[in-house]
Amino acid sequence: MQGIDLGVVAKAIRTQLAQIGVRVTLAPASMAKALADYEKGTNAMGLWSWTPEYVDAEAALAFAPGGLVANRARWVRGVNSAMDELTEVTRRAFGEDRPGAFARWQLQMREFGPFVPLFQPAAHHAHGDRVTEVPLTPLGIINLARIR
Repeated sequence: MQGIDLGVVAKAIRTQLAQIGVRVTLAPASMAKALADYEKGTNAMGLWSWTPEYVDAEAALAFAPGGLVANRARWVRGVNSAMDELTEVTRRAFGEDRPGAFARWQLQMREFGPFVPLFQPAAHHAHGDRVTEVPLTPLGIINLARIR
């Protein structure tokens, strides 16, 4: 993924988990098989990259209980009612309330969610002297419409 060997990352994770008594057997698979197992929800644990379908923070709600990605991890609505409620508040937030709602949601996801975001690969972008601002979306992607 963007030059990062996920096999090396997987081995490092296995080593770190072994230090706390969690045994991990690495089972690399072709993308077709891995994706099929993932879609069926048969993986106990996986190391994946994720690209949102659209450029908006709301796309991350796929990881919320009942969301597409969460369902495949068997994290369905009703497992954590407080998280369900916070997800709906976040989904409905707009205007000045939206950044705070997503920040609260992300903190709770970190505390209670079954996902462990490891890293966001860096990307280098160049621009000329006339460009004064290269804003990012909430997902860390350049917002082309707002370049100044």
